[in-house]
Amino acid sequence: MLLRSFYLIAIVAVMASHPSPARSEILDASTVTCQKMLDVAALKPVSKTDEESQSKLGVMLIWMQGYQAPSEHGTAVDLKTIMSNIDRIVEKCTAQPNLGLMTVTQKLWDEDDALPTTAVDLTTVTCESMMTSKDDDRASMLIWLLGYNAFVAEDPTFDLDALGETVTSIATYCTENPTMGLVTASNKAGE
Repeated sequence: MLLRSFYLIAIVAVMASHPSPARSEILDASTVTCQKMLDVAALKPVSKTDEESQSKLGVMLIWMQGYQAPSEHGTAVDLKTIMSNIDRIVEKCTAQPNLGLMTVTQKLWDEDDALPTTAVDLTTVTCESMMTSKDDDRASMLIWLLGYNAFVAEDPTFDLDALGETVTSIATYCTENPTMGLVTASNKAGE
């Protein structure tokens, strides 16, 4: 429950196309520890900066789940599982703060590798259906897919600014090509 309340803020942070005067920190997701994640999560949302920190964390945890998704699942994702996993990641990291965040997310898949029947294969989702879905579902799909694409590219670099720009590019491309598949559009928008 810790991060769930900041989920909508995370969606706004990623979907916003407002250029920021300062670039966000670029992280190698393979080196982020639970302690670093917990330090960010412990912030109280008393100022805009604190809310932004927790937003970045929520986005990173969704992205990380795409990056760590089992290869046998391919592009299939269950949006409810993504949200419940955020709470599980925070719980596991609290118990073992010295672990790497990727280790924790991988353990989630090892414990619970069955894909729920409510999962959606993003290769079957068109741009139009993605663009007409609920805002939080749309953002989760895109963030997760970008994490998955980063895994395929073997690039654990997490850059919130670049992620936001890519989400905007995909949304623009999808608006112009509503019948195209989301996965194809995500690849074409990046060209």
